[in-house]
Amino acid sequence: MSAREGFIYAVQVGVSGPIKIGFTTQPRERIATIQDFCPWPLRTVFVVPGTILNEAWVHGQCSAARLKAEWFKATPAVRTLLAEIASEGWCWPSVIDMRRAPRKGSQQAELAKRLVHEAALPVQPGDTIARQIDRAAERLGMSSQRWRVRSAWYGEATSWPPEHIADLEARCAAYAKSREAA
Repeated sequence: MSAREGFIYAVQVGVSGPIKIGFTTQPRERIATIQDFCPWPLRTVFVVPGTILNEAWVHGQCSAARLKAEWFKATPAVRTLLAEIASEGWCWPSVIDMRRAPRKGSQQAELAKRLVHEAALPVQPGDTIARQIDRAAERLGMSSQRWRVRSAWYGEATSWPPEHIADLEARCAAYAKSREAA
């Protein structure tokens, strides 16, 4: 599966506060923007090359510590994982390994959410969430299944059967390939 390449970053409030884990193609700008909206000083834990699928994998691994959206408690398990990712020589699991690994409902929902959000990019000024969902559904050839795209958008794909996730992944890969060809 083709995935947009960029950077996975982790920033933390102080040394023991919550941690935001995200994906961006412009890490300096993204971290500066987060700092602008955060009332506490942030420290960068790491910025490493990665894809949107790698970000979904990290979110899935940290799901038990999720506070809200991309923010996580700084539990020992989260800190250990982030230290491993930040270490020299870290290699992301292959896409095949990520697909083969059994997904908990929250990991599956996070992946589906990331995929439909990616399909809606770029966000245009004045876009509503409904318009972004419509755009993602159209691009993925799922206009007649808009309800499924909406469900994924809001992270409600926890009970989807594996074949629905595989179908969504294939549609996103086909869309990414068509964009690259254009």
